[in-house]
Amino acid sequence: MKKIYTILCMGLAMIMCSCEPDADQDFDDQTFKGTVSVDYEGATFDNNDIIVEVEEASEGLLDITIHSIKFVPKMPVTIDVTFPNVPYTKSKDNITFFIDTVVPTMGPKPVEKYTSKSLAGLITSKGGISFTVQIADYPTRYIGTRIDD
Repeated sequence: MKKIYTILCMGLAMIMCSCEPDADQDFDDQTFKGTVSVDYEGATFDNNDIIVEVEEASEGLLDITIHSIKFVPKMPVTIDVTFPNVPYTKSKDNITFFIDTVVPTMGPKPVEKYTSKSLAGLITSKGGISFTVQIADYPTRYIGTRIDD
């Protein structure tokens, strides 16, 4: 499983390096519905029909919010988690984003315990999104499709 995760991260990094930046970095806020998969205790835990909102925090930076998520079976409640101020690049057809380390927030409160590594993703002009992130010790992936607000 770690090999697949590594290959996926390398593929996203190559895509991000091959994008030519567009002079216009304007971003339209987007909402997606999809599946969050978390590697937990030797198994993969899938969360279906999860809403992710991607909003421009400021020029060149995105806030990515995962709504109503229960990352692992032992979590007693669902939560909203935001990865703030993630740098992005817009090319002709896609938007790529990457941040090496990010402290997620729950509401306005940073959650240092779940400091995340290597958040990397792609939003396609055809309405798809995919990203990977290491949340504390848990490799996590999201694949979704844009929905109308």
